[in-house]
Amino acid sequence: MMYVSKVSPRGQIVIPKYFRDRLAIKSYSKVVFSEDEGRLIITVLPADPIAGARGILKKSLEPLLELMKKNREEEIAYEKKHSRE
Repeated sequence: MMYVSKVSPRGQIVIPKYFRDRLAIKSYSKVVFSEDEGRLIITVLPADPIAGARGILKKSLEPLLELMKKNREEEIAYEKKHSRE
């Protein structure tokens, strides 16, 4: 989907209703502006930044937690095997 907005003399733009509805952008929502290879990227921040960070941390920690669990299982198996000897 593509829409066109004009930049006001004060540098303001209107986010089209389609995107506001689709991305749940409300009045006073916060967005982050970034640039990638000449493209403007607008990312909506979660209303509760702590909840948003929790989601990021959970995803990034899952591989580490799996590795720790696997290592612990290997330690237990090793201890069982060598405690009998």
